[in-house]
Amino acid sequence: AAARVGGVDIGTCLGDLFSVNWLADSESAPHGKETLNAQFQRVKQATNKSHVMRYGQVRRFGPEHVSDFQGPAGQALGAEPTLDAALAEASAVDSRHVRLHYLRRRYERTASEADAELLQAELRQEEEVAGLGEALAGEELRSAPGGVSWTPARLACHERAVEEFGASCGWSDARLPLSKALYILCAAGAPTTSVVDRVREVCRAQQAGEIWA
Repeated sequence: AAARVGGVDIGTCLGDLFSVNWLADSESAPHGKETLNAQFQRVKQATNKSHVMRYGQVRRFGPEHVSDFQGPAGQALGAEPTLDAALAEASAVDSRHVRLHYLRRRYERTASEADAELLQAELRQEEEVAGLGEALAGEELRSAPGGVSWTPARLACHERAVEEFGASCGWSDARLPLSKALYILCAAGAPTTSVVDRVREVCRAQQAGEIWA
């Protein structure tokens, strides 16, 4: 969906899915009727593309009302719900691909050669990351069970693999998702030395231009 302000498409994201859901819930909740616990559950259920978490002494403050923390006392916002949940979900963009989404929308608006080059460069970068992920742990990623289960040994292996990737390949914003591939390698049970050797080998191949998406 287009991000419009004052009727003008500004070509950017106006908010993340969690924040949009939280704002919509806060505006529509009756004053003094919704607790922080209830709001957390509602927003968590609506936000299905990321992990909604909460921290602190939730047993103590969870039963308190949202209206105790938002807006003047005794005044209800009482806004009519305006969030189209289906549209919000359909238009949500993975945070790792926001720049690609932005550049694609920008090129659609301008059709300029300069914007086409920026879009192509971003696509090449994403293809490179996909190729690295496949080379590092393609088979393991496809067969890995869902969820993350950390152990001291896996944590130590992952930390060492992350260090080696940074030294041999180099980290960037686009490459951050590859941290999962490194975890999967460690979780597969290979010795840390073997994981590090694999990272070093893949990075050398990538720098030599031998890895393609």
